[in-house]
Amino acid sequence: MKAAATSPHFPFLECLLVSLLLPAAASAWILYLGGGAMSWDTYNHHLYLGAQALHGSRLSYDVFAVGGMSCQYPLGYAPLVALMEAGASGTATFITLAALAGLIGPAMWFIHWRLVPGGRMDDIALRVMGCLLAFSGVLWWKVVSQSSNDMIALVPGLWSVALCTWAPSLGPSRQRQFYAYCAIAGALAGLSVVIKLTMFVAPVAAAVLIVLANLPLSIRVRGLAVFVAGMLVCGMVTGGAWALDSWRACGSPVFPFLQELFSLLPRV
Repeated sequence: MKAAATSPHFPFLECLLVSLLLPAAASAWILYLGGGAMSWDTYNHHLYLGAQALHGSRLSYDVFAVGGMSCQYPLGYAPLVALMEAGASGTATFITLAALAGLIGPAMWFIHWRLVPGGRMDDIALRVMGCLLAFSGVLWWKVVSQSSNDMIALVPGLWSVALCTWAPSLGPSRQRQFYAYCAIAGALAGLSVVIKLTMFVAPVAAAVLIVLANLPLSIRVRGLAVFVAGMLVCGMVTGGAWALDSWRACGSPVFPFLQELFSLLPRV
């Protein structure tokens, strides 16, 4: 792990090529399909939620207009509705969404580079093939061609993990930079959870990387505290208003989870 931090030869060209590969491949996939899939979920709640993200919550006015899906956090659907309201074609809309999802490519490459930092051909091959393997699943290509918010949420979530693989390499002599990385990673993790509640796996993975870092215990504890603070602040800024509305209308700020717990508390 130390070699990647001290190597004077950062593979910029390799990083650039891999970073461009996934967005280009995802966009080509949409062109091949002739557009994206407007599924039942799109019409049932994606468009409704995206409109609320752009124009304000209607949870206090519409009573479960689209069933329990009304209370999903809407932020991840905002790009879809914004593009449609701007008059973009279906193909252009889904190419843009696919390109946004492709931003996880460089994050995945950074993780591989931290694991295999060498400059030999077999090291490069391992990094590139690892990235290709990570995105070779049928499910990924199926989801990226739909209007789901999973791919949008994965971008900040995976970048949070990537930053936490890099931060410990700064060493104990660069504590400020380490804490800054932890704060940014925490904010990205918080944003990913606001977009998709099931992305809680990202902050858990990032936090584990901080805890297991090869650094003095005091630095790791403060780094974890900064990470959690960044996550909470970003979560409150980007999702606090919706959480409050969801609590009022649906009985839980993280609906459909923890309803029994919040039912024990005074209604807001």
